[in-house]
Amino acid sequence: MISRWIYVVLVTSFVSLYGGEAAGIIPDWPQAGWAWAEEQSSDLSGLRLFQRELSAPLAPAEVARTLSARLPQLNRLVVLDGQILLSGVDETHHWLARVRRDAEGTRAVVSALALEVADLQYGKFDAALYVPADSRLQLNHVQGSEGQRIAQTVYESDRSPSALIQQVGHALSQAGWHRQNAIQKDGGLLWRRANEQVHIYVFKRMGSSVLWLQHREAEDQ
Repeated sequence: MISRWIYVVLVTSFVSLYGGEAAGIIPDWPQAGWAWAEEQSSDLSGLRLFQRELSAPLAPAEVARTLSARLPQLNRLVVLDGQILLSGVDETHHWLARVRRDAEGTRAVVSALALEVADLQYGKFDAALYVPADSRLQLNHVQGSEGQRIAQTVYESDRSPSALIQQVGHALSQAGWHRQNAIQKDGGLLWRRANEQVHIYVFKRMGSSVLWLQHREAEDQ
């Protein structure tokens, strides 16, 4: 089976582009000089991940001490590659804080990953309807941005890339999707239906094929 790290790297590249959906799990508190970004959340194969960035004009050690005091679940400390890593577990989430120095003081990212798979709704697009039945689901990732939900689904298959493209394309066509003629700049294929669009990417990897589908509402024509 293909290493799961491949999919994590691919997903995080899209997260950096589109951001996440506002949530409210990670608390902040008024403290002079501390600046908290809006909390973001996303779904990773049914597990809800929350993240929040902060900056402070203080030394990393001082920020780490304050975080561990305010968030007592961050009760383990490791120093790795110049970063302070705080971690811990409570009843519902695994917590992690990455604290590092920057030009203006310290920057940190606080994350909370749900311990249990939630009953998440992946929107109106169900990728399983369009892929061969023997495809193996590797990743589901859904996030929100400006009212849109962006769903990314990754499958592994023993079929060739050309066979996958043909079969997925046929299924999309039967469901009323229309392929755009030009290959996209990133090498993917674009399909549209009403106000929806699906990007499809297929590539060979270590003896199997990887099929990536990204669905979102279509941009203005």
